[in-house]
Amino acid sequence: MARSLAFAAALACAAPALGADRADYVTLRTAELLNLKCAALKYVEHTYLHEAVITALDSTDESINLITGDMSREDYDAWKQGADDEAAQKAAEAGCTSAANSYLLTARAKASEDIFRAMLLAFHFNTLPGDDRNHVALPADQQASAERYDGFLQQVYGESYPAFAEAQRQAAAASLPASAMPSAEPEEGALPTFGAIATIDDQDRILLAQSAAAKVLQRIEFEVTAESNGWLVKPLQTQTGAVVPALERADGSAPGILYPVWAGPVAYASGGAEFRLALARAPESVIRVMTYGAGAASLADASGVRFYVAGTAPYGDPGFRAGASVFEATPSSGPCLGGPCFDLPHDATVALLDGEGAIAELVMGSGDEPAGQVALRASELSRVPVQ
Repeated sequence: MARSLAFAAALACAAPALGADRADYVTLRTAELLNLKCAALKYVEHTYLHEAVITALDSTDESINLITGDMSREDYDAWKQGADDEAAQKAAEAGCTSAANSYLLTARAKASEDIFRAMLLAFHFNTLPGDDRNHVALPADQQASAERYDGFLQQVYGESYPAFAEAQRQAAAASLPASAMPSAEPEEGALPTFGAIATIDDQDRILLAQSAAAKVLQRIEFEVTAESNGWLVKPLQTQTGAVVPALERADGSAPGILYPVWAGPVAYASGGAEFRLALARAPESVIRVMTYGAGAASLADASGVRFYVAGTAPYGDPGFRAGASVFEATPSSGPCLGGPCFDLPHDATVALLDGEGAIAELVMGSGDEPAGQVALRASELSRVPVQ
C-alpha cells in the first residue's frame, strides 16, 4: 500500500473506540504485522501504532482479570496466543494488497491522534512565559520539523483536518491540570502567578505530558530529517522481536539495502547549539556515525571521533578507556543525515560483536568534556540481522 491520500476521507471515522475488547487488539495487532511487511506507514506512525497495540491489550478484560487474579497466567497466555494467532492469520490473508487498507487506515488514524496531541503539548509548553515553571523551549529545527509533519497531516485529512485538529486540541487541554495553564494577568501591584498551585498529581501529569511532547518531537525530527536527505525510514524487526528504524534510499538506487539504526538519535549540545547523532550499520557492517541539527557543523573534525571497545572494566569505570581498544573514525562519503558523517573501521564492529559482554563508547570531540558520548552493548547490537 503506497503512502497516498486515496483513502484520506475514511480516516475521520477509521479509528476504533478502544476499550476492553479483544477485537480492538486483534485489529491493531494485524495492522502492526502488516506494516512490518509492507512499510505503508511512516516510521513515527509505526512507533505509535505499537504503543496503541500495547494499550489495547492492557485494556482488555482478560488483562485486567490477570492483574486482579481472576484469571490464571496459563489461561491468559492461551487467550493471548489465540488473539495473536488470529492477527497473524488476518495479516497473512491480507498481505500487501488492497485488503490491508482498512487495517492500515485504522492504524494511521489512531497513531495520528496520539502524534498530533503530543505535538500540541510541545507547542503549548513552548508558548508559556519564559519564567513559567512549566515552560519548555522548543528548538527551532524541531519546530520546523513539527510544522512540516503538520502539513503532512493536513494533506492526509483534507477537509476533515479542522475537525481532527480541534478534537485533539480539546483532548490535549483535557489531559493537563489547571496548574499547567497560564493564569490571567495579575492586578497592578500583585505578584505574577502562572497557573494554579500544583499538587503532586498535577506535577505527575505535567511531567508525563512534557515527556510525551519531547518524545514525539525527537521522533518526528529524525524522520523528517531523514526524508529531507533522501531516505525512507522503515521498521525492521530484530531477532529478539524488537523493532528498530532502518534507513533505505528513497530513490530506489539501492533497493532492499537497509541501514539499521543501532543507537539514537541522541541529543547533545556543541558551541551552544544542539545536535543529534544516530549510529547506523552501513553495508559491510561498518558503523556510520550520522549527525544532524544546528550544532552538528562544529563536529567536522574527524580526529575528534573515537570509539572505545572493552570487555572487562564496566562502562564508567576509570579504567574503562585505559584497557579498551581504540578506533578512529574517518569522514564518510556515503549518504547521511545532513551533518558531518563518519565511518568507523570494520574492525570496530568485529571487536564489539565478537567480544563476550563487550561494551563500547563513542566519544565526539576532544578534551575532558567531549561534545557527545554514546555507550553501546554488544548484546543490544547483535540482535540486528546482518544483511
